[in-house]
Amino acid sequence: MRFDGTSFSVCEGGAWKPVTRAGMTCPSGEFLQGFNPDGSLNCQAVNTLSTTQSFQITAGNGTTSASQALGNWKFCALAGQRTTADDSNNYDNCQVTGSFNSTWNLNLTKHSEDQLWCRAMCIR
Repeated sequence: MRFDGTSFSVCEGGAWKPVTRAGMTCPSGEFLQGFNPDGSLNCQAVNTLSTTQSFQITAGNGTTSASQALGNWKFCALAGQRTTADDSNNYDNCQVTGSFNSTWNLNLTKHSEDQLWCRAMCIR
């Protein structure tokens, strides 16, 4: 596909053909994947997420770390954290580790005198 400053064209069989169907949209529930050689839209169904789940870990005074295995998910992300407000809060850290469509973990490290709460949200 190319844009010549005025219009878009697609290459079909070695020849550039203009995309002339301005205002085209994909049907509801689909998204634009690209263009077909004739200039029409190549639309694909949206992958819906079937499950979401929130996880939380807490570590109180006297501990410096905690972790929780979250299981297999499409994606997990840090959704929030809360710590005590004292001089040692610069040690506090929440982290979600893992990889797409694989095993995820929620980990925290902190100063032993702090309390730390971490939350992750995962989607499948």
